[in-house]
Amino acid sequence: SYGTYPHPGQVCAHLAQPHTWIHTPMLPHQSILSWLAQGWLNGLSGIYTTAKAGVKQVSETMRVEMEPLGVRVVTVIIGTVETNFFNNGLKEPFHLPANSYYTPIRKRLEDQRGGANVPSRQNVNVTARNIINDVVGGAKGCIWRGGRSTEARWLTWLLPTWALEWMVNGSRGLEELKEYYSNK
Repeated sequence: SYGTYPHPGQVCAHLAQPHTWIHTPMLPHQSILSWLAQGWLNGLSGIYTTAKAGVKQVSETMRVEMEPLGVRVVTVIIGTVETNFFNNGLKEPFHLPANSYYTPIRKRLEDQRGGANVPSRQNVNVTARNIINDVVGGAKGCIWRGGRSTEARWLTWLLPTWALEWMVNGSRGLEELKEYYSNK
């Protein structure tokens, strides 16, 4: 998911031309984190989750617009998977300004940046096989695959925001940070 992409409207207009029909489904992917307010993912959590939420919205809009033309768009929502995601994001050393409000939880931030506290990562080949099986089996709309994806799917639907945020961020130092500043 890197590189320069054409405007989604251009893609839709091109695909809508009779001579460019495709029989292979489009499989844009996004992350379960776009559904969750998780802090401190490689120092880019807000940017990453916002971008992935945008992918989901564009994908679902394209699905609705392209379905009457015979183009199947399946949005793949991916959970935790064993990849080099965290290693690829560690090109620069971790830097926290000396006067940062987050200094009391520096160690937790360093651990999170390195991929600690990411439970139940699924083998990438298992995730890929499941996605292929879903698509070959005729899946439409959104499919959720990868570690923790089933839990995320149901919990984002069932739980109030405060409970979901507590579950996702409970071990990330937020309470420790709050306690630190309330005692100052």
